[in-house]
Formats: sequence, structure tokens, C-alpha cells
Amino acid sequence: MSLSRPALLWCLFLSFAGFRSAPAQQSQNFPLNEENGSTVQLTHVFSSVPPGGYTAIRVSVNNQGKELISLVVGTSSTTPSNRSEHVLTGPAVTLACPPGSTTVRELIVPLMTEFSSSRSYRGSFLGVTLSGAGRTHQARFDSMISTTQPFWAISQSIGGAAASALNDAARPKAGKGGSGYSSGESFAGSFLPVDLPADWRGYMGLDGLALTDEEWTALPPGVRTAIRHWMLLGGMLDLYHSGAAPVGVLQELKAGPAEPDPAGGVLGGMPVGAGRVRVFAWDGVVPGAPAMSRFFSGAGLSIRHVAAREAMLPGPPGNRAGSTLRDTLGVRSFAAWQVGVILLCFGILVGPVNLFYLAGPGRRHRLFVTTPLIALGASLVLIAVIFLQDGAGGKGQRAALLELFPDENLSTVRQYQISRTGVLFGGGFVMNELSALTPLLLENSRWTRLKSGGSSESEGQRFNQPEAQAYAGDWFQSRSEQAQLVETIRPGRGRLELKPGTGDPVLVSSLAGALESVFYQDPGGQWWSASTPLATGGSLTLQKTDEAGFAAWSAEQLAPFPPGVAAPLQSGRHAGRFYAVSRDPAIGFAGTLQSIGWANDHAFLHGRLAPVP
Repeated sequence: MSLSRPALLWCLFLSFAGFRSAPAQQSQNFPLNEENGSTVQLTHVFSSVPPGGYTAIRVSVNNQGKELISLVVGTSSTTPSNRSEHVLTGPAVTLACPPGSTTVRELIVPLMTEFSSSRSYRGSFLGVTLSGAGRTHQARFDSMISTTQPFWAISQSIGGAAASALNDAARPKAGKGGSGYSSGESFAGSFLPVDLPADWRGYMGLDGLALTDEEWTALPPGVRTAIRHWMLLGGMLDLYHSGAAPVGVLQELKAGPAEPDPAGGVLGGMPVGAGRVRVFAWDGVVPGAPAMSRFFSGAGLSIRHVAAREAMLPGPPGNRAGSTLRDTLGVRSFAAWQVGVILLCFGILVGPVNLFYLAGPGRRHRLFVTTPLIALGASLVLIAVIFLQDGAGGKGQRAALLELFPDENLSTVRQYQISRTGVLFGGGFVMNELSALTPLLLENSRWTRLKSGGSSESEGQRFNQPEAQAYAGDWFQSRSEQAQLVETIRPGRGRLELKPGTGDPVLVSSLAGALESVFYQDPGGQWWSASTPLATGGSLTLQKTDEAGFAAWSAEQLAPFPPGVAAPLQSGRHAGRFYAVSRDPAIGFAGTLQSIGWANDHAFLHGRLAPVP
């Protein structure tokens, strides 16, 4: 069977890759002072830049001089669009390195999402600017990952030794009609476990993480906690073990019972919040290509950058592909005729009226006064019409998935939101908690500014994150529609508690907001429900129901969420878990721009019940 030219180039690339191990990281060194030997080393933790989310870099300043070195580190992530580029600028961080010492700082860097499903000649990259000691250095880390496959970070002990086999698994995809990977792309980046970040946001660009159980055990507690928090938000962890099964690690992760792959395979894994952990026996030998197919499939494995492209987009006729929030917001016509009438009147005034009446022959010098006054008047009228038509601020719809972990006093939030703005007097905002904020594509219209890559009207957007919890730039723009995904992990003691007893279950709520309806499946498999409200501090007795009742209720209540997010909550594990809906703004929505009025708030809560102490 003959191979297409792209596939042949890919095979040649793989043949070359087989002679060397993949680099565990990308490092660049720069001089700060050649006379005393002061240097700065910049390291990207993963060998390839993820296609969105966040990533981690490490800056190491070696000061061999006798004066303090102050180094400012700035980042910008760039992905191509049709006409220009989308850019996300991260916080500028200042590092102070005393004389005769070395200062190391781990930085969590926001990345612009790769919205295109096909590579362009302008690839995505992360740029880093280092300014200090009287000089400026520019560093660049390129993204060479697939735009249609999940992005994995694989430990050097596994991925480095198996670089050829890992990429061999992609070869058939490149040989089928030219689809799949293109020459030079990869689906994974390798890393050294010692470099892994201790901040859960540093993993938000990954779909999966693979390392050995021994490497996991050697990680600092803060790093292990960060990885688990990332898993609670949907990350997948693969553990390779050469000895006995890592039962202790599974207990530490608080993994649930193993579940089969809905597709009929064995890659279902064990749930950890919205994520999963899978365990594989490994003898240290380079895995074969069939075994590597596990990286391309598996229940619960979501492709983050693909989801950002599709979460809010409509599917084919008769098929729901994305969230229904866009439909709930409604469609508003773009009243361009009003602007046209104003411009027509302006043209008449500044032309014939101005030339033949206000500044007629012999009075042409008046044009220097009348023309600016007419232009100013037209501008004021245009502003007034826009303001009266669209108003100030905006309105929006938001839906949040809240999973409660009462034994850990924390909860996770995955919030989808869409808004339409009028006149904004400022688009910047500050969040009161560390979050991962991702812009989402919307269907092309006169109101959307972030358009799909195939649109001829696509223009580059500029997003800024000047501080860890501060946002500015094009997140919210005047007279626009925009959508975002907000993800965070927050501490809190709010919970649903189950009163002890042998009769019908009685729930007690300590949540901040009221619940509208509740479903619960007890450990024995019996379904219970209540459709009356449950206020904070109140109690409620449940009545018996069946799984069909839960299926119909959950299908309706999960409609605002993308199907890939909703499906795991409608099928799979239910025993010992509750599901509830709240429309109370106090329930725990993540706050963004304050001038947006959020209507019809919708929160879907789930988790385990806590026993009443």
C-alpha cells in the first residue's frame, strides 16, 4: 500500500525520532553579564506547548555579580487566525536575585486556545521576554501538537524511551486519505517529574498525564495535590507500574470503582471527580503501537482545545453539538439601518448643505468651523442612538456544574457563560479566586468578534491577564457577543447531609443557595427525589422514584451544558450520589464582569452526601 506524501514525510520524521529520545523539556540560556558570568535559564516544563489552557515555565537566575539583579518576565501566547493573530498576554513578573545567589521561580502562564482544526503555515507559539541587567532577551517555544487529538504529557521514563512507538501509533491516522497528523506534528510532550508544577492551573493545557507509580510517590505533596485537583476538573492520569498494583496511590487519589469503556474496551478507568485514573502493568520495555492506542481513546477523556471550538457551536440539523445557552440568550438583529440613516444625513449636511448654504461662495473659510461642528454633531447623535438602542452593560446566560467533595471541604466549578453587551465603559474585571478562563467560539454573526477560523471576517483578538486574577482586553467588548468557560476549585463547607435513620431519606442543606429539585440514589440502588425547594438550613424528606424519572429530569436540566460534559452525569456511577438544580445566584457561580446582568442562572450540583455529625 502506497503512502501519501504527508504520511511519507511523517514516516521519515519518525525514523529519525527513533534514533534519539524526545527532549524532556525546552530550555534556553541567556547571558546577563558576560564579565561575571551571570546568566538566566528559561525552561518550559513540557517538551511541547499545549494547544490552550495554561502551562508552566521555570526561570532560574544565576547572579555571580555584586549587585542585585531585577529581572522582569513577560509572556504572550499567539495562535493564527484568518486575518491576524489571537494573542493572550500573561502577567509580568519581577524576580529579584541577590548577589552571589541563584533564584528559581515557577510561573503559571495562560495560553491562547488553538481554535483551528487544521495547521496553518503560522503555527502557535509562546513568547517570553526577559528584561533586566540592562538588556532584553526574547525566547520562543513552539507548539507542534495535533489540533484534533488529545494532548498528553508523558514522563521521560516512558515517553522518552518509547518516542518511536508512541508516534508509530499515529502513523495509520496519517495514512488514511491524508487525514490525521501532518508532518512534524505530535500528540504528546515529555517531561521530567521533578519539574512538574505545584499549581493545578499548570496542567490545564493537558488532556492526559502519564508517569510511573514510583515517580508519583516521589513527587512532593503539593505537586500530587495539584495533579489531583486538575483531575477533579476532568484530567486523566495514567499510572504505569512494574510491581504490584499501586493500591496506595489509588487510595490517595480517592478513586472510585473501575468502570468499563462505553465503547466496549477496557480503558474506562476509575473516576476521580470529573477525571479518571487508569493503571497499566509495565515491564519497562518499549510499548508496542497497539498499546499506544490507549492515548487516543478512553471514557471521560475530553479534548480541551476541541471542546473550546465546539462547546457553543450548533451541530448538524437534528443533532445538538453544543450548549443550549446560545438559544436561551436569543438572537438580536443588528439595526444597521439606523446608522445608515445617520450617515446619509451627515453626508447631505457636510456636502450640499455645507457647501452651498452654510459656507457658500465667498464664505468658504467657514468650512473650517462648520465641517468639524457637523462631524461632532453627527458623532454625538450616533453615540446617543447606539446608547439608547443597546444600553450600557449587558445581559447574559450562565450554567455551572458544581461537584461537591464534603470529606475534603471543597468543590469544583465548571461554568459556561454567554453574554451580549451594549456600551461598555470598561471591559476589565478581577475575579475573587484563582480560575482558568477560556474564550469559546460562537457561531459567526455581526455581534461575534472571536470568529471561527474559516470565516473571511475573522480578526485577531487581544486578551490580557495582567495579574493572576485580573483580566482585560477583548474578554468583553462593547456591542458584542462573547462566551467563556470558567473553571476553578474552591474551599467551602457547604454540603448536603443525610440524616441517619431507616425510613425515607431526609436531607439537610448547608449550601449558600436554595435548591429547586433533588434526586438521590442510595447505596442499594433505589432512586429518591423531591421537587419542592430546599432552603439553606432546611430539611427535606425524599420520595421514591425510578431511574426513568431521573433520566428524563437530568436530560432537561443538563441541556445548557455541552453533550460531552453532560453525558457522564447521565450514565455511569450513581449509587450513593445526589443530583440537584439551583437557580439561586448565591449558590456559587464564578463572577466575571460586574456590569453583565446574568438572567436565568442555572446550576447543576452533584456529589456524595455527607452524614449528619
